[in-house]
Amino acid sequence: MNRPTLAFCAAASLAALGAQAQAPVDSPTIVTDRPAVANSSVVVPEGGFQVENGFLATDTGGGHVVDFPESNLRYGLLQKTELRLAVPDYFRGLSGDSAQATGIGDMALGLKQQLGPLGGFDVSLIAFTSLPTGPTRSRVTATTPACSCPGPAR
Repeated sequence: MNRPTLAFCAAASLAALGAQAQAPVDSPTIVTDRPAVANSSVVVPEGGFQVENGFLATDTGGGHVVDFPESNLRYGLLQKTELRLAVPDYFRGLSGDSAQATGIGDMALGLKQQLGPLGGFDVSLIAFTSLPTGPTRSRVTATTPACSCPGPAR
């Protein structure tokens, strides 16, 4: 990774750590998603707001790509329903064929409905759509709807 990219990543990480507020002692326990890795099956409590950030580095056949800040904004609409916004991220190819893949990603808007617990397991349904907000060369050409159903990790 070159020095400017490494410096930017370090500064972004420190800024995110400094921006975290301490939760009151009586606040509910949060269950986080892991941007770019996995989604939990539990929603943010009603009226709660959660910001999650991640960093992704991939190596596919000798092509290295970094992707950050992988940010999700989650708001608890109802007891088992949350509104989700995936903020556009920056990706940069560092080597190989991926060196041409650099730019701003698309935004995604979604809704998570917690269906459980069912039989002792938490299950949810996430419906979302990707919105073509990135630069023309790196974005999808139209909205891209999708859904997922995260369940328990066993």
